[in-house]
Amino acid sequence: MSDDIDLQDLSLLDALDLAVTRSGKSRVKIAEDMGWGWSNANRIFTSERYWWCFEDFPRLLAVLGNTILLDWARAHADAGGLRRVPKDLDCAALVLRMGVLFKELGDVARVGEQAIRNNKIDKGEARQLIRELMDVANETLGTINGLRSIAGIPTK
Repeated sequence: MSDDIDLQDLSLLDALDLAVTRSGKSRVKIAEDMGWGWSNANRIFTSERYWWCFEDFPRLLAVLGNTILLDWARAHADAGGLRRVPKDLDCAALVLRMGVLFKELGDVARVGEQAIRNNKIDKGEARQLIRELMDVANETLGTINGLRSIAGIPTK
């Protein structure tokens, strides 16, 4: 599951990176489990417009052990297709985004400090930390998307 991440804000490459991270496997292990040669896998795991065979998609989900890519596709299909090309950030927008990121990181620090006071993180504290970290992740991904085209990095 993709938790609270707004999948419509992710590029396919971001969704793939998230799915790989959540799998706990290396890209090499995923490639081996899929039967992909490394030259093909390397092209799949980068921003190059190179895709796995559609018939391999269910197996890829099984190898990853999550449905993030399927959830990503569903989120974009429900919105009528890929929603948009992210707008480039200008300097003022970057400063504002960084302010939001610092605020979100401050929230994580505050909740984390409260959680470790008794030297034990309970279930409620863990859930609150996860929610706060998801806010950081969402803001971070939005910022990254606004910088991609400036950096010359395609969104795939």
